[in-house]
Amino acid sequence: MIELIVLITVVCLSLGPSQSSGQHSSNSICHTPQYRSLSFELQNEHQCMVLEKLQADMQADQTSREVLLTDLIGRIDDLRKRIMKKEKKTRPSKLRQKKEYTSSLSDVPLVRDCSELSLNGITRSGVYPIKLQDDRILNLYCDLETSNGGWTVIQRRMDGSTNFTRTWNLYAGGFGNPNGEYWLGNEIIHQLTYTSNYTLRIDMWDWDGRDAYSQWTTFRVAPETDFYRLSVSGFEGGTAGDSLTYQSGMQFSTYDRDNDHWFAHCAQKDLSGWWYRDCGYSALNGLYVDGGPIPISADGIVRGIIWYHWNRRFAYSLKRVEMKIKPRGAIDADNERNSRNG
Repeated sequence: MIELIVLITVVCLSLGPSQSSGQHSSNSICHTPQYRSLSFELQNEHQCMVLEKLQADMQADQTSREVLLTDLIGRIDDLRKRIMKKEKKTRPSKLRQKKEYTSSLSDVPLVRDCSELSLNGITRSGVYPIKLQDDRILNLYCDLETSNGGWTVIQRRMDGSTNFTRTWNLYAGGFGNPNGEYWLGNEIIHQLTYTSNYTLRIDMWDWDGRDAYSQWTTFRVAPETDFYRLSVSGFEGGTAGDSLTYQSGMQFSTYDRDNDHWFAHCAQKDLSGWWYRDCGYSALNGLYVDGGPIPISADGIVRGIIWYHWNRRFAYSLKRVEMKIKPRGAIDADNERNSRNG
């Protein structure tokens, strides 16, 4: 029986589908010399005809499925063409809407900081390119809405997605993502703040939905030869208080570079980089801690995003922080314009 099935399969394949269809076809395997040459015990014409019928039905079923598949592909292709035609009709209005809210790269001037974007009439906050003194092009976040806009964001904390426990070299060059959390880099901050007098503003948010800010008239960071020493003065007020002036005059410290005045190592204690004194009232690059209140270790150490003078608590970590700078001349011009407009 096995020999019969094998023989029928071989002959059917050699004849092809058009020759193997039909029980009484002249090309039926059941009438071929190959079949008749089998021993009498293996010659069963009824079984032969049944197997041929099965093969013919399978071929017909395959042909039917191919026809259905071809029809389905044609319908899908027709639907795709109709969708593309409809999208072409609606696309111009979508482009006009996008143009209204954001500028294309060809419309964005190459500027030295974010304040020049405001001067060019750009008012939507986001990531923009700026040109540094050494001709490098750098993408960073510009706050073009807060307090007349034009603020260059040098630090941003928002969700703990970026690790701020970094080495001296990484704090010098910068790290993170301008679309999320980042530190612009001490070297870049130095280049920006040594070109003209900059004002510093820090916006912060707690875990209860409140926000506050602090602002200083003068902010400057020295070159690496002076270990990026901080110079900040002229506290102008704000709802968050002043937790930074105490650190003015201090050099920058990281966990692998100790420049503070404490008997131990503030940056190692906080696992961050900052202008520590002993260690001070702020550490905005500290560990990101969910919820606000910080657990205090047995030896009294607290780690988090610290700004003491807002909540008057060391053991509280902020939810969001943005440090941003703007040329003092631009702020004075804003104030004069606002006073003229009443």
